[in-house]
Amino acid sequence: FTTSSPTCDSSPETRGFSFLDIRVTSLSNILLFKALKEQEASDMPEKRLYPWSEFLPDMYERIIPELKPRAKEFIGVWGPARGGVIGAVILSHHLDLPFLTYPRWVMRILAFVRLTRRVLIFDDIADTGKTLWPYRRSFIVTPFYHRQSIVVPNIWLHEKKDAYIDFAWEK
Repeated sequence: FTTSSPTCDSSPETRGFSFLDIRVTSLSNILLFKALKEQEASDMPEKRLYPWSEFLPDMYERIIPELKPRAKEFIGVWGPARGGVIGAVILSHHLDLPFLTYPRWVMRILAFVRLTRRVLIFDDIADTGKTLWPYRRSFIVTPFYHRQSIVVPNIWLHEKKDAYIDFAWEK
């Protein structure tokens, strides 16, 4: 079965496609799509899993002991939504500091008028540094730091290389 143009011209430019043409085209598109996905996967940097079994010891055995003697320097703990909240809550409990629940826009205003100098900021990574830039005058803690970041945290534990960090709380 084929479709043809209304003029019934059978020239290659005007004739319709057969079901076989459609199947071949669909199969070639599927193969092309699969090849592109495989190429994309090979171009992507490898992933580095950061599981709870690594995060929690980092917090309880490394970060908290480092911050405990300095806890009185801070008026509270804040972390940007998603990546920083979990760590900020843990620090709040163990350093006996209030967890600041201000939205990011309020924190940016406070940072602008330099009222965040005594706020402890926790985020999961200083990758580009754009999230942490408004708080650069605060004391910043991150488990991961990438050299390209425009903000260097006061405390960081692991240097991010080219691998994408897959955090446990993102699962």
